Amino acid sequence: MCYGGSLLELIDPIIERGGHLAIGIGDYSYPELDYPGNAKLVDHIVERARALGREVASPQKTREFLLQK
Repeated sequence: MCYGGSLLELIDPIIERGGHLAIGIGDYSYPELDYPGNAKLVDHIVERARALGREVASPQKTREFLLQK
């Protein structure tokens, strides 16, 4: 959790270690990315994940993951 701060420096280490990210402009406005909207911010994370050899979960896979018991 990083309320009120940028997660950008943590993106690569989190992805490289197999972690998960939940990111949005509600916690921080990301002026270093020219104040993106949520869609542009998510696109940035997807681009980093793919550059590091990881694919992101589809909305359906995410639902399944979150609903696991």
